[in-house]
Amino acid sequence: MFGKKEKNVRVVDVTTKIVLTFTVFILLSNLASNYVNLRFNRSELLKLMNQLLIKDLKTMYSFCNNQYEIYRFDMNLEESVKSIESKGLNEIKNNKAVVLGIKKDGTLHFQASKIPKTTGFSDRNALEYMLASNTGEESEGHLRFRFNGEDYFGIFKYNPKWEIFILRGEEEHEFYSESTSIFITVSVIIVFITVISAVMGIFILRRILRFIRIITRSIMQMVSTSEMKLIDLKGATNDDITYLGVAFNSLSNTVGNLIQIFQKFANSDIVAKIGRAHV
Repeated sequence: MFGKKEKNVRVVDVTTKIVLTFTVFILLSNLASNYVNLRFNRSELLKLMNQLLIKDLKTMYSFCNNQYEIYRFDMNLEESVKSIESKGLNEIKNNKAVVLGIKKDGTLHFQASKIPKTTGFSDRNALEYMLASNTGEESEGHLRFRFNGEDYFGIFKYNPKWEIFILRGEEEHEFYSESTSIFITVSVIIVFITVISAVMGIFILRRILRFIRIITRSIMQMVSTSEMKLIDLKGATNDDITYLGVAFNSLSNTVGNLIQIFQKFANSDIVAKIGRAHV
């Protein structure tokens, strides 16, 4: 517990209050700035990734068209699908990235990925969105979808030769994992620097405000002994804290003079009682 208890009242050091207040505000402001920086960085990363997705999708779209012509020549569907999947695997880098060929009924024509294969595309909302976009004039777009139980974002384009939607996607958590790791690391560094700064601030402020403690201790001692004394301000700096101590000494000296004058005209017990009442 902070502070010292005096007659059922806890007196907290002003240095502790100042340091704790500024530490909290500085910590919150730095963490907020770090979070804002994370959001802006993710926005830029997403823009760059969308450009790469478009490039990969165009490459896959052209390759699928070429494979369709080969398929028409040799009628070997299985070999064509394997070639498309092999090409798709060369285009992806992340472990959960996917290149999908989705038929209109939701079954998969091909799945190029490093994760286990599935037979169908289960996100019906995403499939309906792609079907609604296939109007003949606009057959491509961006979308977010669920696949393999995880959240993805990607870009799709309809291939009329194979009659499938080619979808190039990235798993969100995997894509943002590095930026999240950097955010956590920077946050830990911010907390560490703030704690170090707070400790240094305590020593510096205690040095600057040392006469507050001297004045406070002197007053507490006067309260406990019921005696008016002068505060020792030797070596004090020329600031408002010292001025407060000088003002208290002046007041104490005035009260002491009044008590001395009163002693000449009153009983000693009454004088002692009045002296205790003024402390």
